[in-house]
Parts: sequence; C-alpha cells; structure tokens
Amino acid sequence: HGEAATGDLYANYRTWSLDTGLKPASSASLGRRLNERGYVQRKSSSKRIWCGLSLTDSRHEDYARGKAGY
Repeated sequence: HGEAATGDLYANYRTWSLDTGLKPASSASLGRRLNERGYVQRKSSSKRIWCGLSLTDSRHEDYARGKAGY
C-alpha cells in the first residue's frame, strides 16, 4: 500500500488531465472524490498524505515541485 503527498498527487493529476485534453477538477473536488472511494488522508510532519495511493510515473515531477511553466 503506497502513499502520496497531496500536492504531488494533485500536480500529477492536473498535468495528466491537461495532457489528455481534460479539464482538471479542483484539489478539493479531487479530495472529495478520493474520500468517496475510501481513500484516507493523514498528516505527516508538515504534509498531508493520501494512504493507499502511490505515484509511479515521475514524468511530471518538475511540475509537482513547482519548477515547470504550467
């Protein structure tokens, strides 16, 4: 069972949406949808983490870290 930081997960989701021609949902909306599907968040030091999810495609890593020009 993996874990993904909320910001990294949303950044990758947003970039994937834009890359595929879809309009991304807001971060809050994505969070609600994940909760509806049984995923839970926990706080780890200063980050919020989604439990049970992991990112396997690091193609959008720069965007997740705020370095890309999206």
